[in-house]
Amino acid sequence: MKELLEWEEALCLLEEIVTPLTPVKVPLADSAGLVLAEEITSPVPFPPFTRSRVDGYALGPVAGESYRLVGEVPAGGKYPYPLGPGEAVRIFTGAPVPVGAVGVLPQEWAREEEGRLYPVSCADASVLASLVQREGEEIGRGEEVLRPGIVLTPAEIGLLAALGFKEVAVYPRPQVAVMAVGSELRDADEYGENTIPGSNLFALEAGLKLEGVKTFCLPPLPDDLERVTSSLREMINSVDLIITSGGTGEGKYDLTARAFLKAGAELLFTRLNFRPGGRVIMARRGRCFLVGLPGTPSAALVSFYLLVRPLLRALAGKNLKPCLWKGILVEEFTKERRQRYFHYARACNKEGVWELIPVNLKQAPLKAGVGANALLDLPAGKCSIDKGVELNFVPLNYI
Repeated sequence: MKELLEWEEALCLLEEIVTPLTPVKVPLADSAGLVLAEEITSPVPFPPFTRSRVDGYALGPVAGESYRLVGEVPAGGKYPYPLGPGEAVRIFTGAPVPVGAVGVLPQEWAREEEGRLYPVSCADASVLASLVQREGEEIGRGEEVLRPGIVLTPAEIGLLAALGFKEVAVYPRPQVAVMAVGSELRDADEYGENTIPGSNLFALEAGLKLEGVKTFCLPPLPDDLERVTSSLREMINSVDLIITSGGTGEGKYDLTARAFLKAGAELLFTRLNFRPGGRVIMARRGRCFLVGLPGTPSAALVSFYLLVRPLLRALAGKNLKPCLWKGILVEEFTKERRQRYFHYARACNKEGVWELIPVNLKQAPLKAGVGANALLDLPAGKCSIDKGVELNFVPLNYI
């Protein structure tokens, strides 16, 4: 195990070792945002019958300058007889075209008078024929329509529904347990002498819910190796990921790495070369991953965005590499950076260019991420970064 990794090295390591969760069948209505785990071939042709593309008139073979109207076909209806020469039926978009029809005349190109139909606009036979959509014209029976690995969005789900699917095989969302470690931590409304609320539990649970993840939140745990280890062992076989907050340093009461080892996990790395949040520990036992995040609120969330979100994506069958976008710094950044630094910012798109505004430069860590929708990727350095410099940033996609 390499002691200090770059962020990109950690992501490459995860890419090598993380495999998606076992696929499950879910109702189509519950599949939005999940990754398809099977090839989809159409069991039926689509459309399943020959139908009209427009409101108008289905025309039988031509016989003279007008047609005799013999019926009407609404969507969901049917004209039971073949159309003979000189016959026409009123038809509506999506309605089945009668046998014998040679085309559909749009309603705005015709007039009705005393039971007869008179075309008022000359239309080529090929144009009229093109307004008839043939059975299977869009999708043939047995045709491959979706491949594994695609994220199911409204378009794919609508397609599956149109082909008659009520359930589909997908990679499920991970199940995650969250616990905060620190003898000073209490519940949100339990301020006491020398204690503070365990706010990271709420922040991390919120982040997981926004990812659509089923979350189990444990009460804050004291700095007690046996209790932390016992809680890990209780959860390690029931969830796909355990996240802890606090205790990732090297002090007497920093117990996370020791608890991971005592619970039977293998450490993957214990430090990353960035701030804030570089004091992050990742381990694995079997198919369960364990991630120890720092206790400082800003650091915990930065490492959550940079590592936990990619890990969740990989477990759900998605590409784990986060998007790195480019934007222009619109205010000088004066803060000194001893290491690569990820700073909270507002990213605003102005006429196709992302403008980056650092937020909360002079605020304490608790307020660092308030109002932000991006993380600026800043190089180490004592010098300020000038306005107008192009920078990479990680979009948070929340606000």
